[in-house]
Amino acid sequence: MRTMSQKERSALRDNMRQVFEQERNKHMKQYFALQTPEEKNAFLDAEIAKMEERRAEFEKRRPQMEAERKKRQAENKNGTADPDRPPRPTEAQRTAQMKTRTETTSPEVRAMRNQYMRELQARAKATGKNITPPRPRMAAR
Repeated sequence: MRTMSQKERSALRDNMRQVFEQERNKHMKQYFALQTPEEKNAFLDAEIAKMEERRAEFEKRRPQMEAERKKRQAENKNGTADPDRPPRPTEAQRTAQMKTRTETTSPEVRAMRNQYMRELQARAKATGKNITPPRPRMAAR
């Protein structure tokens, strides 16, 4: 991605977001098609296990990623981790992005996502698992 223009990066992100949304919707429909609480719990347990696995993989790579970020930061005169990276969106831009995403999804899909996340979090809590991020999202770049 470092060799792509900002416009190409943006297009790639938009395309990947659409693919991710389609996969997520398909996944949630599979969950809501399940009939029994046992089936739903097994589905959620598998999801929680995947989440824990991804978190462990990330934590394993974190020292290397931090070292690479610090190296890039030291190489740049302006002290940022990536001089070609565009500035973070403003509050107004983030609000506009969220509004656009909300307007391009149906109320049914949003309700389904919310219900799925509530049930996933409830199952995690019931089984003593923690699925919240270990630190705030979008922490220092």
